[in-house]
Amino acid sequence: MQLGTAVRAHFVGRQWPAERLQLVGSNIGRGPGPIRHRDIEAWRFGVGVRAGGDGAGQ
Repeated sequence: MQLGTAVRAHFVGRQWPAERLQLVGSNIGRGPGPIRHRDIEAWRFGVGVRAGGDGAGQ
């Protein structure tokens, strides 16, 4: 196991509600000017499964 993977495996952050996952793109690194972001795709979450769970009994 690589060090970075081992560190992330034990990380526990705050939980927050989320209804969807959104993929965005930007023009960073494409020359001078302001950085612009655009929506590429979004997915609604279905029934949630907590980290470490298999969804059984939820």
